[in-house]
Amino acid sequence: MSSESKWVGLSGPFTRTGPGSCERCMRETQVSWPWPFWRRMRGLWLGVIALLVAAAPLYLADAHGMLPAAMVLVFAIGPLNGLAAIRPTCLECGAVVERRAP
Repeated sequence: MSSESKWVGLSGPFTRTGPGSCERCMRETQVSWPWPFWRRMRGLWLGVIALLVAAAPLYLADAHGMLPAAMVLVFAIGPLNGLAAIRPTCLECGAVVERRAP
């Protein structure tokens, strides 16, 4: 692999670039668009946590093993929240872009 990274943006390999309308540059520029399904993944993750809460009487019977595993699952949503919060940005000035180029 070359010394230059091919990834552009904060989502790593899940980022794609495309045209966008930057209000700061006042023209059409290249924009780093994050993967659009991070928010759906976050919703699925919260659904798994809700199922864990509903199944609490079952896994609390083995609390010394399952409760720490459940807490790791709950705390692991932090990076997913960070990825879901990434906004599309202009690659020239770094401003947040609200819409695609017409």
